[in-house]
Amino acid sequence: MRFVLAILFGLLSASTVFAATSDAGQPTVNHMEVSLSTGGRTPYAQEMVLLKVRTILFHGEATKQEFEQPPLENFSWVQLGPDRSYRAFLNGLPAVVFERSLALFPVKSGRLAIGSFIHHLTLVDSNNIRHDVDLRSPPTFLDVAPWTARSGGPEESNWLPASQLSITDKWDPQPDHMTQGEIAHRTVIIEAKGVTADRLPPTPEMRAPGAVIFGGTVERTTKMTPEGPVARGVYHWNFALTTALPVTTGVIVIPWFDTKSRQMRDAIIPARTMAFATAPREKSGGKTPGANGATLAAASFAAFILASVILFIRPDRDANILSGMEQLRLWRQFKELRRTARSADPRAFRAALYDFIKCDPPRWRACLQTSSITNELAVLDAHLFGQHDSATPNLKSLTRKITKAWKAANRPERM
Repeated sequence: MRFVLAILFGLLSASTVFAATSDAGQPTVNHMEVSLSTGGRTPYAQEMVLLKVRTILFHGEATKQEFEQPPLENFSWVQLGPDRSYRAFLNGLPAVVFERSLALFPVKSGRLAIGSFIHHLTLVDSNNIRHDVDLRSPPTFLDVAPWTARSGGPEESNWLPASQLSITDKWDPQPDHMTQGEIAHRTVIIEAKGVTADRLPPTPEMRAPGAVIFGGTVERTTKMTPEGPVARGVYHWNFALTTALPVTTGVIVIPWFDTKSRQMRDAIIPARTMAFATAPREKSGGKTPGANGATLAAASFAAFILASVILFIRPDRDANILSGMEQLRLWRQFKELRRTARSADPRAFRAALYDFIKCDPPRWRACLQTSSITNELAVLDAHLFGQHDSATPNLKSLTRKITKAWKAANRPERM
């Protein structure tokens, strides 16, 4: 008799604590469930898929609980915040819900298995009896589509699938209102929804012939939201002009895959023009030798004679040859350039070079085709404008190379 009563009591307790059926015929037993959110499309590899695993308790109070995840070998993943629990009415009955949200990123195409999640629970029933229970979610499968387009796609290192991507471009000061010797700081912010910060592109290669560019550190952060991770990358550059002419940065294109429209798109870091707000002239300290009237008059007369000789002994000069007054000005700027090189004063040399360039900007552009000149100019401006101490430039060597390139650029073609 006692044995029969024990069996009946056990069956009654089990049905009360762990099973019930609602009027709608829906299960109201304690269980786990997994749901995948793909936005109604078949995702590609590395595209975010939201996974939510829930434990629903209709019976018993949990005094201890612990989630156990499957290996998720076919995915990289991040958890979207801490686990949470709340009370709700499900199927017309009160329930306690434990919830964990993950963002999954499949590593390959095909039918990928997601193993069972296990929830280890200690439950207390209405009779204050403890029960250790392990609830398991059913295995789940996710279909991942292969990329069939000719280019782009998950196999590319720059594959960037996101539901939204934005670029913010900031300058301080504005690049077209710079003053001589000033450093322009550029900050580009890339924000992408549905990816983690490690998926953002590396520092874009910034190009601007006529400027020295110093790349800064990259700040990467990932913010977790219920809709998935939001990646933010902040990129920094410092620019120093090396020419009096306007300088334009190149356009940078960042391809990305729009997971909403299912199309490849291009995000643009726009071209910007850097220029001096006014025609600056940087002066070196001390008095320039030969600045008194008598010396200046003698130098001017000698320059005039030199220019006249050049004009009259070059009957084969082309239409681009400089006039006598322009030759005089050029001779004086050459002289100042050599003087500042001999004095080993980089700042004065930079100011003299600025005035020298203005004598014939097209010819200077031809000089810049010589890589050794651009390399030594980079050393000069790194020394003047760099954030850290750098090597002292060899001004005499740079002057010799400029002189040689300048003469070669002006040499008329022989028929």
